[in-house]
Amino acid sequence: MPVGTNYDTGPTNSVKYLGTTNTTIPVGDLVGGTTYHCLVTARYGPDWFSWKGDGNEGPKSAWSSTITVPVTKPVAPTKVTATAPALPSGRSTQVRFTNPTNNSGAPIQNDTATCTSTDGGTTRTATGTSSPLTVNDLTAGKTYTCAVTARNSQGTSDPSGASTAIVVPAGPPTTVVAGAPTKVGTKWRSTVTFTRPSGGPTITGYTVTCTPTGSGSPVTVSTSTTNTSVWVDGLVKGKTYRCTVAARSGSGTGPTSTQSNPITVPNA
Repeated sequence: MPVGTNYDTGPTNSVKYLGTTNTTIPVGDLVGGTTYHCLVTARYGPDWFSWKGDGNEGPKSAWSSTITVPVTKPVAPTKVTATAPALPSGRSTQVRFTNPTNNSGAPIQNDTATCTSTDGGTTRTATGTSSPLTVNDLTAGKTYTCAVTARNSQGTSDPSGASTAIVVPAGPPTTVVAGAPTKVGTKWRSTVTFTRPSGGPTITGYTVTCTPTGSGSPVTVSTSTTNTSVWVDGLVKGKTYRCTVAARSGSGTGPTSTQSNPITVPNA
């Protein structure tokens, strides 16, 4: 136990009771920078394994010579998690973790979260003094795992175990083209084509919105397929429209594309 503390018969101050007759006993959880000395007692009888003191215990030995535990760098943080970036266009994650107890002998000064992509995204980091840490500017559409290190005056810990993987939302669909309106029966239609986003969560469909210039209501079509060509029916004659597209996944709706070329519905 630390030199200068009172002997404690409870499970503190590094008192250790073992159900063994070995004469070499490891004692863990010593604190860096602290000076200790040790003594030994023998316990016997039916309750020799009880730490409550109700067994039979022999006399205490003399104190050993003192040892001073060196001050070291921290051990790695634990319980690391990363939150999936929020749709529609989130590119940040909050990394949560538990710092090690201060058994290194030097207080932790800061922590660094490092998020590394498994499919080509740019590695990003964030440093701070407590959990959570927010890691920004993750690459759109890429998959990441995150780990945390702790630093004190003696150095930086090994990295923690990695978080579970998170997927950053992809960018919006691109190359949106609204085709010239055609009349089908009594309704006017445009065929809107586009290029799907690269990466990100699995796409389950698209939402296409064609908005008129000036007054009038937008016309929206939601698909449950991954086709990149969508019919938009119900355009109003005489109106000029521009169209946008957003991809949908099990996580929600992603960011909206830029507007298409303008199209004007004939007045006929």
